[in-house]
Amino acid sequence: MPPQESGTSQGKMTHSALAPVEHVTAIVAPGGTGHTRRKHGTSWSDLTSQQQMRIRIGAAVQFLLASAAWFDLARRPARLVRGKKSVWALIIGVNFVGPIAYFVRGRR
Repeated sequence: MPPQESGTSQGKMTHSALAPVEHVTAIVAPGGTGHTRRKHGTSWSDLTSQQQMRIRIGAAVQFLLASAAWFDLARRPARLVRGKKSVWALIIGVNFVGPIAYFVRGRR
C-alpha cells in the first residue's frame, strides 16, 4: 500500500509517521491458524458442570444481596444510614463484602 499524501499540490508528503512496510512474514505453528491467544487461567468450557453451577449460584447470591442492599438504601431515610448514602451505594457494589457490610454496619 503506497503512503498517503498529506494534501500538498505537488504530491509530496510533508511528514511521515512511519515508513511503509513492504512485506510481513507470519510464523505459524504446524496446524495453527496464525492467531495467538495467551491463556490466563481456565476458560468457562474447561470447567465441570458442577463448577459452572457453583459459579452461577454465587453470582445469583451476589446479585440478590446487592439488589436488596441498594433497594433498602434507596428507601431508607438518610438519618437512618451511618455515613453518606452515596458512599454506601458504591460500597454495596463490592462483591459480597459490600452488601453484608451495609446490612451490618450501614444501617441504624
